[in-house]
Amino acid sequence: DSRDPEYLNDTVLLLSDEDLSVREAAIAALTSIGGVTVANAVVPLLRLDDATQRNIAIEILAILGLDVIDVIMDLFNDPDDDVVKFAVDIIAQMNMDEATVKRIAPLIEHSNPNVRASVAVCLGMSNAPGVITILLKALEDPEEWVKFSAIEGLGLVGDKAALAPLFKIIETETGLTQEAAFDAVG
Repeated sequence: DSRDPEYLNDTVLLLSDEDLSVREAAIAALTSIGGVTVANAVVPLLRLDDATQRNIAIEILAILGLDVIDVIMDLFNDPDDDVVKFAVDIIAQMNMDEATVKRIAPLIEHSNPNVRASVAVCLGMSNAPGVITILLKALEDPEEWVKFSAIEGLGLVGDKAALAPLFKIIETETGLTQEAAFDAVG
């Protein structure tokens, strides 16, 4: 029975099998079961040093999507900044509603610049009301990487209101910052 905890644990273990076809079958089995139980079973993989295992967990959680959004958003409070970043990256792959965007937005002030950078891109992908204001503030971040991500986010918004700040960057900045704004405008 796929709802049996032993079956679930055995299937999660198959995600580390050397054979790609076994891993793919385990991913298919877990995503077909779905739900919070599966999400909770794969979340620990996000904490592993093995990038393949982390990527598999990200893939499964993204496929499970909005059905497990609360499990993913609970990771915003994780003590491991990488796990917080992974949670933002997972949500960026989903169709975000306004409530989801409101829960992500405060992370633009997270202590870790990698988290802030992921949030900037994620918010740009959401095209939600108020995102441009948040991204404009992120342009003032002391970390260049976050600024570049805010520029990318503005380019992703898809709203003409995001173009004016990008054109201003093109006119007033030089080097990589200007180049990023050119890329964002398309």
